[in-house]
Amino acid sequence: NLRRDYPSQILINLSLALLCLNLVFLLNSWLASWGVYGLCVGVASALHYFLVASFTWMGLEAVNMYFALVKVFNVYVPSYILKFCAIGWGIPLVVCLLVLVVNRDAYGSQLYADDKSNLKILNHNNDFCWIQDDVTFYVSVVGYAVMVLLFNI
Repeated sequence: NLRRDYPSQILINLSLALLCLNLVFLLNSWLASWGVYGLCVGVASALHYFLVASFTWMGLEAVNMYFALVKVFNVYVPSYILKFCAIGWGIPLVVCLLVLVVNRDAYGSQLYADDKSNLKILNHNNDFCWIQDDVTFYVSVVGYAVMVLLFNI
């Protein structure tokens, strides 16, 4: 019964995005300590993807509430959840792929700032794989979150 109505399905997708975001966040430092640049880029892009996906699903939750509370009548959208899933999981994928295409070195860690061919294990306590470019961070994370929040007003 939980998966029958639209709000529950949207909430399940939001919960899945938040769960994956938390799992990647918790594993990030451990995986960064391995010292493998490609793994760090993968973890940073996964963290970015699930963060943007979480904001997207929060925005889609707001759109669904708008349809339910404001536009009560005549709001039939064919393949409603399929379209929401395409938006909720697809737009973050496009954002992350755009970051990788535009600036290949945007993801990484401070550990790799000087030498990207470094493959040995380094024991630093502050290793964290994330977006290293400030402009990329402000546009693809902060700008996206602000856009979702302004959309909700």
